Amino acid sequence: MSWRLPLAFGWGGTGLYAAGQHVPLTRYRIAPDALVAEVCRRAGGSLPRADRVPYRKVC
Repeated sequence: MSWRLPLAFGWGGTGLYAAGQHVPLTRYRIAPDALVAEVCRRAGGSLPRADRVPYRKVC
C-alpha cells in the first residue's frame, strides 16, 4: 500500500501544511522561535543545567 501526504510550505516559510486521507488539513509552525516555544511548552520549561548541553538556556 502506498501512502501519500500532501505537504506545502506557507508563504514566508513559517508554516508547513499537511493533509491526508484520514488527516485533516493541519498547519505546523516551523519558524525557529515558534519551534523553540512549542518544545519548551511541551517540556514544561527548560532542562535543568545538569541535563543540558552547555551552550545556552533556550526557554
